[in-house]
Formats: sequence, structure tokens, C-alpha cells
Amino acid sequence: MQAQDENEAALDVSDISLETAQRTLLTDETLSDVTLEGTDGMTVHTIRSVLAARSRVFRTMLFGDFAEANSSIIKINYVGTVLRCLVEFCLNNDVSSFHETFDENPSDIVFALADAARFFDLPLLKKKVLNHTFLRANIDPQLACSLFQEAKNKSEHNDDIQKMLLHSIRRNPRALLEGVVLFSMKPSSLEEILSGDTIQADELTLFSILKRWVMLDGDIPEVSEVSTETRKEIGTRLIRHINLDQIAPSDLVKTVAPSGLVPENKLMEIYTSHLLKAEESDSHLGSLNKPRYTPYKWRQSQSDVCKNKSDTLENVVLKSGIHEWSIRVLTHGNEPSNFTIGVQSTMRILERWRSYRVTGGVGNSNLRKTPKAPEDSVVKLTLDLTKRQHGLNGALYVAIDDGPRKLMFTDMLDEDWHGEEEGFIPSVNLGKNAGCRFLGFASDETYV
Repeated sequence: MQAQDENEAALDVSDISLETAQRTLLTDETLSDVTLEGTDGMTVHTIRSVLAARSRVFRTMLFGDFAEANSSIIKINYVGTVLRCLVEFCLNNDVSSFHETFDENPSDIVFALADAARFFDLPLLKKKVLNHTFLRANIDPQLACSLFQEAKNKSEHNDDIQKMLLHSIRRNPRALLEGVVLFSMKPSSLEEILSGDTIQADELTLFSILKRWVMLDGDIPEVSEVSTETRKEIGTRLIRHINLDQIAPSDLVKTVAPSGLVPENKLMEIYTSHLLKAEESDSHLGSLNKPRYTPYKWRQSQSDVCKNKSDTLENVVLKSGIHEWSIRVLTHGNEPSNFTIGVQSTMRILERWRSYRVTGGVGNSNLRKTPKAPEDSVVKLTLDLTKRQHGLNGALYVAIDDGPRKLMFTDMLDEDWHGEEEGFIPSVNLGKNAGCRFLGFASDETYV
């Protein structure tokens, strides 16, 4: 009878998916051989060999000359939710528990799990934590600001988190003009944001952010220990990070001067400079109030058709991250047309290797392994250089009209030949009767 029950149980288990079985290891004490206990008393059941196989730190702890090697319950200096995320990741690379906890209290889980991933030498887990946090920070700029301030308050082992959050804030600094998180921001944090060369805002917006912080725009003094007077003194110091000469004279008069943050003699110097430049060139005033940083763009206008010529993306060399760009295929004349679009190597002295990469484009010719792109189709290219650090050195993909993405080339970078200097420039090379229109470029070199 007992044997029959065991057989029936085995049949039941056979219907369980691998994912469900792996999750069972988190809760079923009978299947585990070690229990991790967090600082809050929460326990997580798991298997020694799985942890040791994923982490050299766990291997040393559980199979080395430490007391933990002979203990069935091991206390770890992290809360139970962090331990559960660690074990879940070690079992199947899953981070769903992290996502769920993030929704409830992001600050509690982000820094603790990132630190645990560092401590237990799990770089892929830390990357997943950073990527998810970056995506959520881009959706909710107020969250990005609050996490950035908290990261600044935590002094150890979170430089990469600070850098990622700062990158997110600089992509949408106008969010600092809303909400209350700006008011509790420390002067050093605000200074770091305003001093960036790649911040995507004009100087008047950046001045408005500083002014709002100084003036405590709203009746909420309890959120900060810095008094209004002290804030104004700090503001007069931070004003050096604002390029005041890039603000239109009318805005200087209406917005900057009444704030009291800029001395009158400094304002007079800027007014005089504007007048002199306006006398020299009528186009000077039209160049004001431009963003300090503008993302990459094609030399050719998106409204124009590029014909019978070559073109490249302006002022960009791609060496890391993921980059996508789209081009609409056009033809003119009655004869067949052909062209190549792809990437051009920056190592121009290696013509043979570089030209091989250039032919990794897309066209309506009969190039070997090259998909055909009919007239008026949209070709999307993806250059993935994130795997460079893992020895794969990148890949180039292509998709036509939202069709399946096809791998054109891999091992794009060969460090034996090029070292760290090798990079790529998106480019097109149009043949007779060929034309195209550039649609867009998206890039995130660090957090993708």
C-alpha cells in the first residue's frame, strides 16, 4: 500500500513543470538540506550544492572550513526578502520576487539586494537589479530622485547605482520642477545633477530647478533641515553651474534677476555680452535656450530623401550598450537599385575587415545572406555590444517591417586586432537608383 502511494505521488510530481519544481525548493523543507535565516527571522529553504554552484562565496561558506559547512540553519546578514531573491535567482535566474518587493518598497530592496549580489559575487543578479531599477526610474522621475538621494546617503558599494540614477535624472530633469522630492535633496546631490554636461535641458530650466530648491516652493519646511537663508547662500554658490549667457535676455529680466541669486554686476556683464553678439550676428539670439545636450542625429534631415550617396550618424562612436536605428527604403528610376546599411568600423587602416562589416547591411540586391528590403519598407538595425565584456564582442541584427530579427554578424569586435579603440558608426552606402529616409535612432550605452 505504501509503495502504491509513493508511485501515485511520483505520477503527480511528473506533471509539475520545471519552473514550479524549482519554486517548490524555496518552500518545501523536505526537499532542502540547508535553511538561510535573515536578520528579521524569516527563513528560506534551499540546497547547498545549488548555491555553491552559482557563487564562489557560497561554495567557500558551505563547503569550506567554516562553521556553516556543518550547520543546517545559517544566519545571513540580510533580511529574509533579500535572501529569498538570492535563492530564487540561484535556482533559475528568476527575479520575480525582486519585482514584487520593488513595487511595495523599492528603497528597501534595491540597495540591499544589489549589495548582496556584490557580496556573493553574482554579477548577473546585480545587473538585473540595476536594469529594472533604471527602467522604473525612467517611468517615474520622482522615484529616480528619491532613490538617488538615498543612494547618496548610503556611502558604501553603490557607486554604480548612483551613476545609473543620475543618468536617469539627467534624461528628464524637468521632473524636478514637480513633486516635493527636490526639497529634501542635499546640496551636493543637486550640484551633481546641475553640473553634468549631458543633462537634457536648457539653462533656463536648470536655473528654475535651482530657484525652486532655494525658495522652497510650497509650505513644506518639515521635509528639510536646511533653512531658507542657508539655501539661498548655497544657491549663490551653485549658480556657477548654470550657463547664464545661454539664457535669453527677456528670461534674464523676468526670471533670473528677481531671484536675487545672481549679482547685478554679473547680470550686466551678460546683458552687455548679448548686445555685442547681437550686433555681430543676427543669428546669435536664435541660438539661445537650446538644450545643453541633444541625442545623436543623422547629418541628413529626416524630411529629406538621401540619394546616391553615403551618410553616417553624426558625432557618435558606438563601443558599448545596445543601439537601434531605422531607415525607410526608397528607390527612384526604373532600374533595380541596391545599397548597404549597417555599421562602419572606426579602424579605417584595416580596410579588408572594415569593408566586411560594411557589407553586413541590408538591401534589395542579391548579396549573400542579405535579406531583401522592398521599396517603402522600414529596416531596423540593432547593434548589441553588451556582451563584449563576456567575450562575445557584440552582434548586428536586422528586421524588416517589424518582421523577425535576424542575426547578421557576431564577434563584431576583435580585441586581438583592435583592442579598446575599435568602435562603430551607423552608416549607409547607396548605389545607383537607391534612396532612403532616416527615421530615428535610440541608444542607451550603459543601462539596457
